[in-house]
Amino acid sequence: MISRKTVEYLKAAIFLGNLEAENERQAIEKMLDALKGHPQVRDLQMLSEAVFERQQTDPPLLPGGIAFPHARCDMVSDVVMVIATCPKPVPFRDMQVRLAVLIGVPKRAASEYLEIVSFLARHLRNQTILDQVVAAGDLPTFVAAFAGL
Repeated sequence: MISRKTVEYLKAAIFLGNLEAENERQAIEKMLDALKGHPQVRDLQMLSEAVFERQQTDPPLLPGGIAFPHARCDMVSDVVMVIATCPKPVPFRDMQVRLAVLIGVPKRAASEYLEIVSFLARHLRNQTILDQVVAAGDLPTFVAAFAGL
């Protein structure tokens, strides 16, 4: 079951279909660039630093080629997400990533972050759903892949 709040966050995400990048850093930089001017981002430079610092210490990678670069920091006033599909997989450490979900979350919203990541991680284990979201050409199609859950 998906909560209404998680659906709202997914529907408010920025969607980058067919992201092309040579490596993890370049992919994350492109995702962060999509947040320029976002009303919930207070300081994009500091958010970027926090995301890359987190990637250095413990990059969240899931089987199937899924990455969750993120930062819990007060450089954002509410949860912000950038979803990137990578039909041509991007190397993140020793994994070829097909789907990356960048999340910026205020420190006070840890439970929202955990709910979003838990929902996505649980359902993206299903190869059919993962293939559908990677093939999605837009955000409504991405979200619709979860409709039957």
